[in-house]
This record gives sequence, C-alpha cells and structure tokens, in this order.
Amino acid sequence: MAVPSQPPALPSDVLQRVVTIARLDGWSVVGIATVGTIVAAVMGDRTGALIGAGVAAAGGLELAGVRALGRGRAGGVNALVASQLMLLLLIWGYAGLRLWAGTDALVDQVLTPERVARIAGLGVDTRLLDELLRRTLPLTYGVIVLATLGYQGGLALFYHRKRGSIGTALG
Repeated sequence: MAVPSQPPALPSDVLQRVVTIARLDGWSVVGIATVGTIVAAVMGDRTGALIGAGVAAAGGLELAGVRALGRGRAGGVNALVASQLMLLLLIWGYAGLRLWAGTDALVDQVLTPERVARIAGLGVDTRLLDELLRRTLPLTYGVIVLATLGYQGGLALFYHRKRGSIGTALG
C-alpha cells in the first residue's frame, strides 16, 4: 500500500518558514561575527577583523532581506541569497588567505614564545603540539571550506527555490 504524500505547503507557510530561518541565521551571524571581529581586533589581527566585519555585514544583509519580506517586498529574497553567497565568499577568502600565508606563519601566530613557555610549564610536549598544529591546520581550513559550501550554499539554494511561493504569498 502506498504511503499518502503530504500536500505542498501553503505559500504563506513557506514565507513564514523562510523568514524564521533567515532571522535566526542573520542574528546568529551578526552576533558571532561581531564577537570574532572584536577578538581579532584586540589581538591585532587586522585581516581577521576586516573579514569579521564583512561577515557581520553579510548577516546584516540577511536581516535587511527579512525586513523587506516583512514589508511585503518579494525582492527581499535577493538579499537573503546574496547574504549567503557573500558569507560563503568571505569565509573561503579568509581560509584561502590563511592557507596562502602558509602553515608555518599560522603556527607561529598561534604558538608565540610566551604561549609555548606557558604550555611547557603545564608539562605539555610543545614539539608534539607544534607538529600537530602544522599537520591539522590545512585540514581544518579544508573542512571549513566544505562545511561553508554545504551550509551557505544550501541555504542560498533553499532561499532561491522558495521565490515562487514567497511571491505568491506576498501577492
């Protein structure tokens, strides 16, 4: 016996779902990016601070799309899609810059002589830690790139595919 399929969601329900997801995602991005930007700036990482500010702006663009949809403007979907693509490119750019700088520069930035001394004081084999970081940082950035493609790319595609229903809901 065939399982009955559910009827398609009403356009108004699709609109509400998109707005809920975008609002949560937008505020999450703005909040996390703002904290990251401040931390990067305090640590003297100008590149990280600039990328963080750009990521916060992408979250703001997503929230602007939510506001536009709330005002009945179907074009707000364009801002939702653009925000995800902007975020994807910023994160890929940051990962690319870090990898281009080289693993040695990354490890030297993390394992300053002061930190190495503190860590060694705790009884940790700092040579092993150094080797671990040199081997795992490129892998870590690769995972970040793939995760970003899946999440931001998937969310951009989700928003894009809901354009028709949103247009219908907004009349």
